[in-house]
Amino acid sequence: MIDPGRIIEKKISLSEITDEIIYIPLSNEILCGEIYPVLTDSLIFIKPSFEGLLVFDMNGGFKSRIGKKGKGPGEYLYASKFTFDSKNETIYILDINSKILKYSMKGEFLQEIQIKNLGQKFFSEIIFSKNKLYLYEGINQGYGKYDWIVIDTFGNLLYEKFNAIEMFPSFHGFIGNKQEAYNNTLYYWNQINDTLFEINEEEYKAAFLFANGDFRLPKQKFSAFSTKYFYPYKIYFTKKYLFFSYNYQFQNCIGIYIKSEQQLYLVNKTKDTEFPGIVNDFDGGLPLIPTSYYQNLRNEEFLVGDIIPFKLKAHVASQSFKESIPKYPEKKKELEQLANSLDENDNPVLMLVKLKE
Repeated sequence: MIDPGRIIEKKISLSEITDEIIYIPLSNEILCGEIYPVLTDSLIFIKPSFEGLLVFDMNGGFKSRIGKKGKGPGEYLYASKFTFDSKNETIYILDINSKILKYSMKGEFLQEIQIKNLGQKFFSEIIFSKNKLYLYEGINQGYGKYDWIVIDTFGNLLYEKFNAIEMFPSFHGFIGNKQEAYNNTLYYWNQINDTLFEINEEEYKAAFLFANGDFRLPKQKFSAFSTKYFYPYKIYFTKKYLFFSYNYQFQNCIGIYIKSEQQLYLVNKTKDTEFPGIVNDFDGGLPLIPTSYYQNLRNEEFLVGDIIPFKLKAHVASQSFKESIPKYPEKKKELEQLANSLDENDNPVLMLVKLKE
């Protein structure tokens, strides 16, 4: 049971949960701002806001752009979300225009899968698992027909999970979430439901429950996203933890739920518009703000964040960084060298934080 009414404030820093930090500067062939990274063992996929889907190697070298933007055959209007089939080296891009485009990892267009006949505009999440495609729906304007559906790679409907929440007056688009976690398990949640579902093809079960209370989002209109209510934006599932980015009591927060203790800890909070991160006492660098989760073939787990170079350079030049004494002083020197090698207008730097076993 995850009980927002029993959150405990506790300072948990990176050195307590990680034994390695890897920085990967992305090369500058195509400049991009805000990014959404997804990693395999050999490639980094980046979905910037407008530039399409970009591919880099694990050293940050640019390799290719997958497909191109447009309204013609084999083109996507907006690469809303994407997923990949590593075994067959193919990638699926979910277009906001009710279709899925299939490409090879080298960018060759292979197939267009129409999903207009499913009756909903699925664009919040997609994942490939066990030769099937899972499409997730959040609650938009107080309504969601499905929690998720499962289709084959030709677009045929296989399974569907209807949303049991009745329509209610709202002008907010609540964002559901998916993740293929450490044991190849799929999860689904939305901000109104009290259940975090674990999915196995047509079967599903409750993995975690949110407790009831005045902190739960009401099934009615409310004034703004920054509210007194508990509003999770992202949840990352790992072997030992659930990492939460959420808004609660008019503050943006990051929390860590420790499974063995069945307790959610608030580790950082701010009233700023940006989310806070997990304090970096490992090398004295910027805090980790998780943007994705990655597990390699050795079953090592990583949280992934991204850093804007001008923020890193400003941080390294600050008096607080110069006076800091991190757990690994030699890593502090390496980070300083990295910052000094960057131009403030360079592409973001990926921050891979390896979680302790």
